[in-house]
Amino acid sequence: MKIFALLTKSAAGSVPYLLQQCEFKNRTAWSRIKETCSPQWHQSSSKGTPLKTRLRNPAFFRAALLPLIFCLFLGLSRPAQAAHIGYYFGTFDPLHKGHLNLAQAAIQTLKLDSLYILPNYSPTHKPGASSFMHRYHLVQMACQRERHFKTLAPEAFSKAYQQDPQDPIRPIIAAIQAQEGAKHTFYHINGTDSFNKMVSYHKLPTLQENRIVAVFQRQGYQAQETPEVKRLKLAGKIQFFDTALEAGSSTQIRKQIQTGNLAQAEASLPDYVLHYLRRNQLYGWKEKELELETFKRQMSPGYTAQPLQPHNSSYAFEEHPLQTLIDPELLENPLSLQVDPYLAAKIPKPVYDLLLHHSVKLMIVGGLYPDTLPLLNRLGFEKLTAFSPAQERIGLYYLFGYQAGQPTLILTHLFGEDRLFHTVLEYANLFYRHLIPLDQIKVYTQDNTASLTQRLCQTALKDLEAHSQTTVLIGYHGAFQHLFSDLTLYLHHLNTATLNGLSLEELDQFIQKQNRQLLNPPQLGSPYFPYWEYRLPSGQRFISFRNTYGAASQALIQTLYQKGFRRFVVFGNAGGLSDKVKLHQIYAPTSTRFQRQTLTLNNQATSDYPAASLVKVRSVLEETQYWLQIQPPTDLVDVENFDIFAALQNKENISLYSAVLVSDLPGKQDISTKQEDSPEMIALKRQFFFRIILKSLQEISSSPKRLDAPQTQKTSALFSLPLRRDSKINQLQRKAQKHARIRLHPRKHRQLAACP
Repeated sequence: MKIFALLTKSAAGSVPYLLQQCEFKNRTAWSRIKETCSPQWHQSSSKGTPLKTRLRNPAFFRAALLPLIFCLFLGLSRPAQAAHIGYYFGTFDPLHKGHLNLAQAAIQTLKLDSLYILPNYSPTHKPGASSFMHRYHLVQMACQRERHFKTLAPEAFSKAYQQDPQDPIRPIIAAIQAQEGAKHTFYHINGTDSFNKMVSYHKLPTLQENRIVAVFQRQGYQAQETPEVKRLKLAGKIQFFDTALEAGSSTQIRKQIQTGNLAQAEASLPDYVLHYLRRNQLYGWKEKELELETFKRQMSPGYTAQPLQPHNSSYAFEEHPLQTLIDPELLENPLSLQVDPYLAAKIPKPVYDLLLHHSVKLMIVGGLYPDTLPLLNRLGFEKLTAFSPAQERIGLYYLFGYQAGQPTLILTHLFGEDRLFHTVLEYANLFYRHLIPLDQIKVYTQDNTASLTQRLCQTALKDLEAHSQTTVLIGYHGAFQHLFSDLTLYLHHLNTATLNGLSLEELDQFIQKQNRQLLNPPQLGSPYFPYWEYRLPSGQRFISFRNTYGAASQALIQTLYQKGFRRFVVFGNAGGLSDKVKLHQIYAPTSTRFQRQTLTLNNQATSDYPAASLVKVRSVLEETQYWLQIQPPTDLVDVENFDIFAALQNKENISLYSAVLVSDLPGKQDISTKQEDSPEMIALKRQFFFRIILKSLQEISSSPKRLDAPQTQKTSALFSLPLRRDSKINQLQRKAQKHARIRLHPRKHRQLAACP
């Protein structure tokens, strides 16, 4: 048994090497082995059980050894496949959009599996070039954003230069071919201008060399065709591609920056390069000194600057090293979305620019804003200014101050572990992908974080009471508000209290002819858990919440259930993982998985929408390319439904109607391109909520309870539709009171034909 255990450990250590050598791209089996055999698994699942005992466990054998044997068999039997690998040399001083467009054209045209971007270590033809490390950092940031891009370690460039100062390119090419293997096909990527220099310097490939020179036409340049070039072209060692790429000029960009013509320079540079140049003040870039008044003006549209007031708090805070909160692999692996537009949309622009253009430290505090102030006083902060959200809704508070003379930005007003994790991961990505040291980020959490969310929820909902005609809506409150406003306008304009067989198409046609009026009922609850109440003339009541996730979702569902609410409608967005899932379609989740736990629940939405399985992530920034590869067969990914399913487990007499709208396809169409206000998305949301209102009315029609349930004093903000009382309406009301129910039209099961 000891020998077998040693063999298992030895084989498990060799599997990654075999997978890498054999290009076994589906790493699911190895991930299961790594997960099962890791120390964390020993502690959480087996609680220190000796390996000898675990090897006797059939579950361990199935979960670990069978995939191990499978990987070993494939690694030893499967022949490695040849790949197309490119390398692209340049000064990249700076790296601009012209370089990146050429690289992308090479990947698409030559079907490259990877492309090495290689800055020249010491370009002899450009003695005044910027330092190698600055140019290397620009390339490094590009490689973080494009999964096909690669580069070598900085030491490889210096070593190649020492080997051959006159021609360091050849040692680098040899190092790449030795690292990748000689079986592959290698392409040397050039624009027309750099190819002409290659011809002039006699750096063309030989017929025996495993190198094909691929030349991409750039506007304004004509390729030289010497006899040697023609001979190598006939032999297939030089290939020309007419792509008509725009010729960007690094020299021109540097001059634009030096002369202050920044607008033209910014148009030629990717945002991450632009931020790097500004932060490091390259090419004579003169960044303005950090001024608090300037930051105040930039924050003023969405945030209100307020003086700090002393606040006594007994809560203790604990500092957490960043690596204990975030797995470094989440930052190192390429994401399945475009990180720059995503972060720019999530982080306020003044904060985004402040962190990327100045040497400002960042502190993230998990806790409420008032409780954070004593912590900042204890840490010695001075000249603090707070910026609170201008709108009455939960949002981050930003504080700016100085600690030991160092400018620091503080983020606080965070509650819930998932929300804290997502926020920390957002800013860690911002720093990591712009090459700002991660030790500039500090994280503190309040000692009562676990119970804080529950207390905030219970306080917000203390005045909310349930009755049998109430439906709780969670998600897309704005879309429901617009639809309900349109229905109210329809009923009021036609001087009726019934929908009377109304279809959504008829409602839309009616609204197009009217001056739309948006209902604006008062916001109830608290900024942490806001809600709005709406009531139909029939007595049906809707309590609408915004989307929640994590601990907030569980606290909300549990509190509502304790208060007697039993009918829940959940609507959010999700990413499509499987081929059967289509973009901009609605699906009904029947199971949801997070880590090693899978939950199922009876979802009534399956009667109207296709059933689907879900996997939870705490943040979309967990959806890396590697994460996509190792996922078991799953239809959708979201952040909400797992916690809602968990809160409703083993609850009696509940009605759950949960659906998700597919807004993106991770790895194919990322969430940064999602347009919530597109006509297609708006139409789908309206269809969903129109169906919900009809279903709610149908459920009432089959209930023996009276429709005119009295309103309690504590639900003081119900919206009731004002109706003109004519004889026809009075007749309908008396008829409704007599029958105490709504009748369904006998020929139209989904259309209503009765009363207020």
